[in-house]
Amino acid sequence: MRGAKSDTTEVMSNRTIGDGYNLIRLRSDHVPVSSIPGQFVMVAPSLTYDPLLKRPFAIFRTGREWFEILVRTRGRGTRALADCVPGDRLEFIGPLGNGYPPAGRRKIILVGGGIGIASWTGLTGTGSRCSTA
Repeated sequence: MRGAKSDTTEVMSNRTIGDGYNLIRLRSDHVPVSSIPGQFVMVAPSLTYDPLLKRPFAIFRTGREWFEILVRTRGRGTRALADCVPGDRLEFIGPLGNGYPPAGRRKIILVGGGIGIASWTGLTGTGSRCSTA
């Protein structure tokens, strides 16, 4: 877990971006500087133990002092995250995982869909040219 840190964070914004999908921006000075494309964070929907387990979310995008996660509402834990408002405090651990290997100057092809593509935003942002089909 090189670079991983357990911390609390503040919800900066929570936008509904589709039916059952929310883009949540969380304040952090650690994750943006220590994460690489393809890594994830484990987020607890509250500072209590209900629900008990943290949920894994790909790091969708980072800024200078924040990171975003894309949440698809599927159960009690993700519903609690979708319902949070700016100023709420959450607990997280991250960044976790190995991330994607650097593409360098090689061309890469990304094929996929659904919530799993959330981790690709950091990867596609590193290339000089992107094309879609």
